[in-house]
Amino acid sequence: MTSRIFFRSLLASAVVLGAPTVAMAADDFSAELAIVTDQGGGDFTFIQAGFSDGAEVTGSFSGIDLDGNGQLSTFEGELTAFDMSFSGNSLVDSFSLGLDDLFGLVFDLDGDIGDGLDLDIEGIGAAAGSFAYAMGPGPFFACDGGVCGVVSQTPEPSALALFGLGLLGLGLVRRRVA
Repeated sequence: MTSRIFFRSLLASAVVLGAPTVAMAADDFSAELAIVTDQGGGDFTFIQAGFSDGAEVTGSFSGIDLDGNGQLSTFEGELTAFDMSFSGNSLVDSFSLGLDDLFGLVFDLDGDIGDGLDLDIEGIGAAAGSFAYAMGPGPFFACDGGVCGVVSQTPEPSALALFGLGLLGLGLVRRRVA
């Protein structure tokens, strides 16, 4: 009797607390390039529109082309600052990422990210927690005329654990009833 009450209360709490807050994995895609504006002095801003519900990614980065190859790259230690924000929509919540979340940025100083003028590999990849941003024809995402960028949100582990516990409780209750 005690275990039946426990499992029913566990199931009720998972349904009431877990179900509305459990975010399923979601991605949103853009077919537009990231438009980069040179602010001078090694500072750049970028914007990528074209996501669902009018959402967009905006951000900035700074760096110095230390090796003179016409490209800024995190892999060559040339970036000194980075930040980006996604405005959010019905698929992916709004989020922001910074320099510590960046795992790669390569930018040809000749234009926009993904313009393919030099046919170089360029792009941005950043992630933290349950959010990620990837764009460009570079090693992070293929810009093939259909998709040039993606924002992604995955469920928080604690929400998944609560949801799983609720499903376990449901399974045990159904088993005892049968």
